[in-house]
Amino acid sequence: MGFKTSQWIKLAIVACALAPTASVRAQSLYNSDNIVSSFDSRMAELDSLIYNTEEPTLQPEFLDWRATYSDDSIYAASLEQIAKARVAEIKAQTGIQLTGQTYYRPDAEFGLDEESDDVSRYVGKVQAEVRWYFLQSGLYNRKGRFEEIYLKSEVDRLEHMQDQAEPTLYFNRERLRITSDSVLASVMRHRIHNLEMLEQAYIYLLGNENITSDNLFRILDDRAEAERRLSTVSTAPTLATTLAYVHAGTVDVDTLLVLESVQQSDLALKLLDAKERLIDRQCDNISWWTDVRIAPFARYSHYFRHNMRNSANVDMGVSFTIPINGEASRKRRALKAEKALLESKRTELEVGAEDKVRYLVAETYRLNRAMEGEWQRALTLKKYLHSRRQAYDSRHGEFNRLSALMEYNGYLKCLENILEMQYRRDSLLADLQRLIPETPLERYCTFTPLTSYE
Repeated sequence: MGFKTSQWIKLAIVACALAPTASVRAQSLYNSDNIVSSFDSRMAELDSLIYNTEEPTLQPEFLDWRATYSDDSIYAASLEQIAKARVAEIKAQTGIQLTGQTYYRPDAEFGLDEESDDVSRYVGKVQAEVRWYFLQSGLYNRKGRFEEIYLKSEVDRLEHMQDQAEPTLYFNRERLRITSDSVLASVMRHRIHNLEMLEQAYIYLLGNENITSDNLFRILDDRAEAERRLSTVSTAPTLATTLAYVHAGTVDVDTLLVLESVQQSDLALKLLDAKERLIDRQCDNISWWTDVRIAPFARYSHYFRHNMRNSANVDMGVSFTIPINGEASRKRRALKAEKALLESKRTELEVGAEDKVRYLVAETYRLNRAMEGEWQRALTLKKYLHSRRQAYDSRHGEFNRLSALMEYNGYLKCLENILEMQYRRDSLLADLQRLIPETPLERYCTFTPLTSYE
């Protein structure tokens, strides 16, 4: 029974894809097929990209992880204005009080003291008095009161920064993810393109009952997973112009310098220090004299008398009110107890910060080693692809186009793994930067490109 031309073409495709020792006639028929030619052109394109030495057009930037989720300068400016207003309020406290009274007696008989002379008889009175409460004025302990205002403002600022720490961390991680995804997607699109070609070839072979569905199912699953991952990228994915390498590298962290910086600039520790200084200042500002009211005064009195000349007199003296209690000492004891509670937290915060730094640095080095291993695997695959291509060009050894395209995908997957591990590593560095918000982490890091490990 003879074969039709279409049947010969199908058999030739199967033979060339799975049996590299196919006949010259079958090979010529295979090269005439669109699927076969697309495989050859695709592999030639991948070779030009993999062995292209130009710089990648997309590179992940070393983000400034000190960027904040909200504009802290606006909040800080508001706190400064509030502090200035409170200082001005204290400066405006002169402690001077003007009091007075006036009254009139409608009947001349009112107020008559029968035992005194006629001088005591008066029908009206006007009195004005000026008192100066120095201890309640802005002149008394003004420096200490100003310092308390500024310390409260500093505590409010640090608490705001601490409240913004978590949103800022998520915000920076999202910025880092967007940047990383833009690079990852540029490599992933090449692998998805290969999976599409493999899917079409396997569907064609499966339709002719030349293979089982196992390989096709794996290709479909890999493509679905890659497209799902690609759909999460918020930026428009582009194609990488070179696949020779990715702009990635390992990061060495000077742990000792980071620990020293954490002790000086960790938000929780700085807030603790500010609260302790505030309590110390409040204790100094609490004084028994604060509740004592001593005021020199000058009083002018004018009397309107019945059937006599009006009279006036001036009195001068000192008035005072002295509290008999221990309220000031009780307030100090309460503040000292609050400070003791804060001091008990210091050791916990210092140990916790040190443990977190060591954990983040250890995880960073673990991912560094994983990236180095994946990079060496990518180099091995790259050399293998080059050797296999040379063997194919010289017609030495076997060649299977389906397997060859899968090998290219294995190399691309290595690049994707490196980029994904770099994102995870940089996320750890973002956590580390959070502990030293006012110092660039780059100051304590050394970046080594993976290309130096070749």
